[in-house]
Amino acid sequence: MKSVLLAIALCPLLVWADPATNAVYANYFAGTTPPTRYLRYIHAIAGAERIAHPTRPGHQALRLTVRYEPTAMFADLFWDLSPIACNRIRFRVWNPNPTNPPIYLAVRMGDSDEHGYFLHYFKHPTPGLQRPASAADPLPTSLAAAGDRGWITYEARLPADILNMLPKGEQPPTVAELRTRAFRHLTMSFFVHNNFTAWGQPLTLIVEGLELYDDPR
Repeated sequence: MKSVLLAIALCPLLVWADPATNAVYANYFAGTTPPTRYLRYIHAIAGAERIAHPTRPGHQALRLTVRYEPTAMFADLFWDLSPIACNRIRFRVWNPNPTNPPIYLAVRMGDSDEHGYFLHYFKHPTPGLQRPASAADPLPTSLAAAGDRGWITYEARLPADILNMLPKGEQPPTVAELRTRAFRHLTMSFFVHNNFTAWGQPLTLIVEGLELYDDPR
């Protein structure tokens, strides 16, 4: 409850999901407060603006303009959070770019005690197929004709989807240990590899928002 109250006090754009979903934070860029109050645009992000939601009239989203260079291969959207406990992360991305050259997605988090959490990369659902935990797939292209189904969903559950920790060599927390940790920031990292072929070209990525949950443990 303490973390929820802190979120209410410190995030003016908080939009609450149905309490039955166990959401402790949900931000969809509503209201008039500039997103720069709680977002930082790092490395290859050349610009950002709030726009009308591509598939849900009356709602908003955040459009990023990204320019990758051999010296800037990561476009990092850094979210400042009130210290808040959670064990599930979910958000959606709209990628209007072709799949070649490919763009990948990684997610990192940090807590109040300076622990760093590297979560799994975006990868396509593959029911019945075992893949390495570190597998990564490029973001598919979002087709306007698909409507709301064109969004790409990223979801991670903690601690199961933690790949690595900082300081280096530290083990991921147990379920019990995770209850005592409060997260202060989250980074959505859209990155490319050395074989990328669209260096310097302006590309668009749209982020719908961010949802954090504290599911029964």
